[in-house]
Amino acid sequence: MSRLCFGTYARAMQKTMKSPNGNKDITELLLSLITDNVDITNQRGDVFVVTDKMASDLLSFKINLQRKIVFASSDRIVIDAACDFFTDAVIPMLMPDLHDDLLSDLSSLVSSDNEISVKKKDELLKSAQDDSTEVFLSDLFLYAIKRPNRQTTLDACSDSDTRLSTAISDMKKLDEMLINIPKPNPVAIPDTPSSDEMAYITELLAAYAEAVGKTELQLNDLALLPKLKSDLERRRKDYYAAETIREGTRDSFGDKDEIQFKVLKEET
Repeated sequence: MSRLCFGTYARAMQKTMKSPNGNKDITELLLSLITDNVDITNQRGDVFVVTDKMASDLLSFKINLQRKIVFASSDRIVIDAACDFFTDAVIPMLMPDLHDDLLSDLSSLVSSDNEISVKKKDELLKSAQDDSTEVFLSDLFLYAIKRPNRQTTLDACSDSDTRLSTAISDMKKLDEMLINIPKPNPVAIPDTPSSDEMAYITELLAAYAEAVGKTELQLNDLALLPKLKSDLERRRKDYYAAETIREGTRDSFGDKDEIQFKVLKEET
C-alpha cells in the first residue's frame, strides 16, 4: 500500500525504530502525542488503550483510527506540542544510521500519493529539504493521521495490479537475460555416488531411517525398500540438475565468480 495514512507512516517509522519496535510499541508511541494532551475515551467511556489487535489492524490497514483521535489531532494543544514531542520522545527512539533512509521513504510516500495535492506535497516536503526533521515528521504525522487508514477494495486492486505489472516486467527482463546465456550441458548421473554427493545422500538416509522407525539406514538397505529407493533416484536427479546449473553459471561467469551461483540459489 503506497497511500499515506497512519499505517504506512507507522510502518516506515517502525523500520528505523530501536527495540522494542513491535506494532503496539510504535502505535502507542505515536498516538501518545494525542493521548498525553487530550482526554480520549472509548465508546464505553473508558480511557483509550492501544491493544495488540488494534495495533496490528492499524498497521495492516484493516481499520480506521478512532474518530476522537483524528479530531484531537487538530487540537491546538496537540499541534503546539508536536515538534517538541518528536524531538524528545520519537527521534531518540530512531536508529541514527537509518535517519536518511526514513526521510527518503516518507518523502517517496508523499511524492507517490496521487491523492495529495501538489501544493500540499510541496508544503510537506519543504521541511525535509530544509533539514528540519522534527518539523517534517510531526507535520507529516498530523496530516497522515487525518487520512483514511482502512484499505478499500479499490486500494487492494490497485496494489495487486502494480505488483502484477512489476512481476511481468521482471519476468521479461529475465527472459532477455536467459536468451544470451548458453544452455549448460547436463551433468551425467554416475552409477556410484561421488564423495560430494554422499554428503547429500547421508542426510537423505537419516530422514529415511526416521520415517521407517530405524536408527540408521545404509545405501544397500534401500534394495528392500522400493519406495525409498525410487525416491532416492528422484533426489539424485535433482542433485545433478542443480550441479548442471552450478557448472553452467561457472562457465558463464568464470571460475572467479562462483558467487553468482550462490546468488541464483538464494534468489530461487
